[in-house]
Amino acid sequence: MPPCPFYLSRHGKRGCRRVATKTANEVSRWLIANNRRRDAIEVLCKVRGDLSATDPKILAEVEQLDAIVEASHHKRNNLLNIVLGGRYSGSLHLGRRAVMGFALQLIQQWTGILAIVGWATTLFGLAGFDSYKSAWLGGLVNTFGIPGTAAAALVVDKIGRIRSLIISFITQGIALFIVAALIKTSQDASSADADRAAQLGTGAAAFVFIYIWFFTMFNIIPSWIYGTEIWPQEIRAKGYSFTIFGWALGSGV
Repeated sequence: MPPCPFYLSRHGKRGCRRVATKTANEVSRWLIANNRRRDAIEVLCKVRGDLSATDPKILAEVEQLDAIVEASHHKRNNLLNIVLGGRYSGSLHLGRRAVMGFALQLIQQWTGILAIVGWATTLFGLAGFDSYKSAWLGGLVNTFGIPGTAAAALVVDKIGRIRSLIISFITQGIALFIVAALIKTSQDASSADADRAAQLGTGAAAFVFIYIWFFTMFNIIPSWIYGTEIWPQEIRAKGYSFTIFGWALGSGV
């Protein structure tokens, strides 16, 4: 008798966890912070190209990691102190960094992407397409973001994070206004001139795709990595939680 699906599911997941445990290593900084120095050096040697533990490069990097771990215990890095405006952080201004990472995700979510992604089918319906074509275009516009995200690799380092975001927000704003104007004009013209209304609806649909392309190419990647890069290494993981919180709140509200 073949094993039941529950048995396969339970033991299959257990096998996946074992494979992941054996193939994925913890970050060296975390290992040193948790008194696993030998494991940290072993991982570091591997990721630096199978270097020896006595290699000067490894020794220098371990020394830097020791300094980072020691600095992570400073009271300025306490989560409550960061929330309270970055107390004890002085010119590092950790409170400002927390607000920046948090606010950037809110801005990202509240500048139209939730409407475009969540209501794409409705937008295409308002533009004059039937229910079948609206659903088809709604799925296509979300899929269209995949190559756009891949294209971000071409610009995110070349033109920088801030310039990418500025290009994105300006283009998204223009595209949203044009989509709204074309949909309204199309609806007004539908009774008098069906052909013109269809052309205007097609134009509105095109700008929905333009919006998605510029969002995925110039916005989504910088918004996430900028929220990481603004933090010192000693507190990067904890600081990044403010970016995650901003995304969660922006998506949920």
